[in-house]
Amino acid sequence: MISSKFRILRIIPLVLVSITLLIFFFAKKSPAFSEHFPLIVRIFMILFGVYLLCILVIGELRTRIIKVKIYDNFLSKAGFIGLGIKSVIYYKDVDGYSLGSQSIRGGRVFETFNLIRGKYKVLKLSEYYHANYREMKDAVIKAGVKDLGLSDRNFIREAIEIFR
Repeated sequence: MISSKFRILRIIPLVLVSITLLIFFFAKKSPAFSEHFPLIVRIFMILFGVYLLCILVIGELRTRIIKVKIYDNFLSKAGFIGLGIKSVIYYKDVDGYSLGSQSIRGGRVFETFNLIRGKYKVLKLSEYYHANYREMKDAVIKAGVKDLGLSDRNFIREAIEIFR
């Protein structure tokens, strides 16, 4: 069995931003918040905060920063740094895997590994968040999962998948 190991320094900022956003939402009920900012600014701040919360919490923490345990015939995953609902994926039930890329500021590119069932990505592993990414990827490939080639990075499709 192989268990995922996180790159903690890459996860801490996401968690801190999420906590800050939650504090902001509670602070907006304060009279001081409404006295110092015009209505349009408050609306913009709230919408931007909701957007960030959706992308960070629902997107990254639920689908990419996941705890994975890889076995010979299946793997188990739990979102939200392993605190979310646990699910099991049997290799025989997936159509295959695709590889993609994730770029960050500074021009660095990290590989992503996606298990595909039908038209959906049922597992997203990221070299950016997982310290033992290569070991996990190689173990799944060694189990005989079919290579479906490279996946194209489509921002709109990725945004829709966050909520699926």
